[in-house]
Amino acid sequence: MIHPSEPVLSAAAAAVLLTFAAASAAAMTPGVYSAAVPSRNGELAVEVQVSADRIESVKVVRQQETPGIGSLAVEALPAAIVAQQTSSVDVVSGATMTSNAIIKAVSEALKQAGADASFFKKKTDAKSSDKALPLETQADVIIVGGGGAGMVAAATAVERGAKVIVLEKMAMLGGNTARSEGNMSAMDPNPEKLLDMTQAVRDIVTKYTSMKPCSKAVADLQETVKKQLAAHDAAGKKYIFDSPELFALQTIEGGDCHSDPKLVLTMTQNATAAMNWLESQSDMTWFHVPRHWIDVGIGGLYPRGQWPRQADGKTPMPTSLRSRKK
Repeated sequence: MIHPSEPVLSAAAAAVLLTFAAASAAAMTPGVYSAAVPSRNGELAVEVQVSADRIESVKVVRQQETPGIGSLAVEALPAAIVAQQTSSVDVVSGATMTSNAIIKAVSEALKQAGADASFFKKKTDAKSSDKALPLETQADVIIVGGGGAGMVAAATAVERGAKVIVLEKMAMLGGNTARSEGNMSAMDPNPEKLLDMTQAVRDIVTKYTSMKPCSKAVADLQETVKKQLAAHDAAGKKYIFDSPELFALQTIEGGDCHSDPKLVLTMTQNATAAMNWLESQSDMTWFHVPRHWIDVGIGGLYPRGQWPRQADGKTPMPTSLRSRKK
């Protein structure tokens, strides 16, 4: 029972107080907050400007992410975070590590500002729809996947007069070739200009020809490579030894012997021709310099990594179409 002398709180006043309490809980201290976290290629830093109840801006102020991959997340996520008023936004497909780094850094900055849980929860957009939009078009060839294989298939079909559509679910074209920054493993047509057959290189060959073979096909490749290297030495050649069979042997072993040796050998026998074809299809060339180190490229096992360059033969090729236009 309420004592007559005690103040009575009306329902309206109680609602006002509850609303004020909720607003206070959501309030942040206005200002600019910074945070830095590890990302794919190094530290990534953000600056987040907030008012009492809003995320006003998000800027990635320092990053070393891969052009055409991580850079897509750097461009897209800050605006998405501001638009949705939460750090819990969808990642950019193919750039998950960079996306998660941005989300984590922004979350840390928001915690510094005193943000409550509402700024860290995923929010649904009532205006968005998951319904697929119809697209009516025709083509002679439809290719699913815009990675290296898909794009080569598309270029080949176009070269032969076909109308082609390429479907790609990721935020960028190129697949793994974009991650390798365009580097390609292929036997160089002029090996005598590149690297001497040093002991370090010879040891690599020995490693693959002496390991226990996982199949008869691998054993046959090992014997072939041994004979090829012996012939190379007997001819007095001092430059680096390489062959499609050595390339295939390393590829099969590198894939834990799960690949089809016939298909792998087809690839390695035609890799140099493919390299030259790519050069003829575009405005790029390949970087041919004397190699004084084992520059294998991403995932490579031997110094046969080829490096794409612009027409001057020196300037690196950008992997992003956006950066290329600049």
